[in-house]
Amino acid sequence: MANRKRKIVLRVPVTAEEQALIQQKMALFHTANFSDRRNWP
Repeated sequence: MANRKRKIVLRVPVTAEEQALIQQKMALFHTANFSDRRNWP
C-alpha cells in the first residue's frame, strides 16, 4: 500500500438488492472485479 494514491479502503455492507444493482452496473461497464473501477464513470 505504500505506493497507493488512495490509502483508505472502504468496505460497506449492502442488501441483496443493492448487490444485484452493483452487479448490473458492473456488467454495463464490463467490469468483473469490484476493486477495478477504472472503467466506471
